[in-house]
Amino acid sequence: MTNPEFNRRLARATAAWVVVVAAGSLAAPLAHANGLEADLRALAEADPADHVALRNDLIHDGGVSTDALVEVVGSTTDWQVRLEAQAVISWRTDVARAEAAWSALPATTRAGFWRFTETDLTDPVVTPILLERMAHGDEHAELRGALAEVIARTTGEDIWEAPFAAWLTTEPSAFVREGMVHGLRDASAATAIPALTRALSDPSPGIRAEAARSLTSHESGALAAEALRDALSDSDAGVRAAAARALGVLRVSASASEVAALAADPDAEVRLQVLHALDRLDRPRAAAVAVGMQADSDARVSRLAVKLAGGAQ
Repeated sequence: MTNPEFNRRLARATAAWVVVVAAGSLAAPLAHANGLEADLRALAEADPADHVALRNDLIHDGGVSTDALVEVVGSTTDWQVRLEAQAVISWRTDVARAEAAWSALPATTRAGFWRFTETDLTDPVVTPILLERMAHGDEHAELRGALAEVIARTTGEDIWEAPFAAWLTTEPSAFVREGMVHGLRDASAATAIPALTRALSDPSPGIRAEAARSLTSHESGALAAEALRDALSDSDAGVRAAAARALGVLRVSASASEVAALAADPDAEVRLQVLHALDRLDRPRAAAVAVGMQADSDARVSRLAVKLAGGAQ
């Protein structure tokens, strides 16, 4: 179940933040906010070994009201400060649920992956705690990857978007980065498109391919069309295939000639996605290209080519 008090405070803070940004004013609404922001900044920069003690001090600090924390959430443009304030609010709002989220462990799926299955962990009341774990919990890569997956399933809030976008440039584990890239397919366009565009240049080919797939699934994915067209020349076949598919699904008609140029790609999956994409982008071109692919060495490609060639011979 959701916590009405937490949701009320979070909604109020979010509304205040929108008003502040829209007005172009970044001034703290209360005189003491700068000092509190400095404390929260120190908390954000603390080593994992020191973080819990500092966080607990702030939770129990009688001189810092929860309303003051809400004001900081609503006024700051620093996502790290905002996250620390939200985490402290969560701890104060429901300590039992916060403790459970801080210590929860994932289950192992049949495929051997770790995944959190508790539905309570997708409630916004504990999302700041899970993000706090990713930032300060000193968890190993598999657990951080499971945290990223469940955080992206949070219902009704998007406080995880800015951390994910920022962590993509600093997270050392490709496994965790891939989980965050996957989650960003559900983020707002303002956050997702720049972050996923950058991810198309990630050192890991798996992440580059996942970025293309996430853009395919995003309603505004076509905004990254130029980066996806560049990805057609990626050194990794999986990335080329994902980029071709994305351009087709997103109906980026201007890319048809570049996609068609991959009809002779050495990788069968790339050739298959080229045909699928051309079928969406330019049917006459798809039929013409398919004529020369009907005898392809891959059965999937040849079957589709025969179908698309139709009467073009």
